[in-house]
Amino acid sequence: MIVNNYGIDGFKFDAGDMGFYQPEALSKEPVTPNKQCELYAQFGLRFPLNEYRACWKMAGQPLVQRLRDKNHKWQEMDYTPVGFSNVKYPHLTSYAHELALSLVFNSGILHFADNVKTYRTQPEYVKTFLKKVPVVFDETHYIDGEPGKMIILASRKGNDWYVAGINGEQKSKEVTVLLPFIKQGQFQLNLITDGADSKSFANETRSFKPSESIQIKMLGKGGFVAVLSN
Repeated sequence: MIVNNYGIDGFKFDAGDMGFYQPEALSKEPVTPNKQCELYAQFGLRFPLNEYRACWKMAGQPLVQRLRDKNHKWQEMDYTPVGFSNVKYPHLTSYAHELALSLVFNSGILHFADNVKTYRTQPEYVKTFLKKVPVVFDETHYIDGEPGKMIILASRKGNDWYVAGINGEQKSKEVTVLLPFIKQGQFQLNLITDGADSKSFANETRSFKPSESIQIKMLGKGGFVAVLSN
């Protein structure tokens, strides 16, 4: 979408160093840190313009590799999903935004970045969602979004649909979510959105038909999740 809609020719792939992979850290398949680096570099071959820090076994390929960064300082870019606590850095995102990251950031091994005590204090409907959220889906659809502003995705697992959205801007937004790829069936909608403030949730359950839309209000840096159970 970014390439087609904005005419972008390439990207800065600011990752891939072997030193940042651990042999026991698995997400999709068991490969060595060197192989992780090689696979990440291969992805850049799809674009005429690219830039890398590390490219294992990719000599002679049309890839631009610069010298490794010095004086690393990563905390400004550390985006750990599903974290509700303010430990070292204050949260800019709402609780509902954090909950939505469990779906927006899809991985075969799903990580929750907070502690057990914090999760146990959440409302029952939030704990139920976290217990049941899938890590592998049968299909995923892009609904709406723009880089830096918003993203809404819908994913199917069996007969159930999981919809999630995050607001990347400071201003609040009202969005209408349409799901035209759901053609038939009767569903129970469980919607979790921003509450009165960024540190609270709101919850709504009702019946849902495929022809209907879902109206969502997101706070600045807010978000939502919706589960359609068949």
